[in-house]
Amino acid sequence: MEQHPVASALSRVVAAEAERRGISIRTLASQIGIPHVTLARRLNINSPSPLTADEIDRIANAFELKPSDLFLAAEAHAEQGAA
Repeated sequence: MEQHPVASALSRVVAAEAERRGISIRTLASQIGIPHVTLARRLNINSPSPLTADEIDRIANAFELKPSDLFLAAEAHAEQGAA
């Protein structure tokens, strides 16, 4: 089953934001309370598994953002990829 472009873009946005902030996937996973292998699987660039609503909320809180900020960035990223 192919993932929606915004869902894939959301994974890329989260990974890029973590990198921009100098936060490793292991550290972010610890901050949001999930195993790092789960988060790594969610953020896998080649075939990410979808982030859950709860994970998105926790990630946004860890970044001191609103979940909508992540979605807006992902939507813009997906639109750029479609253009």
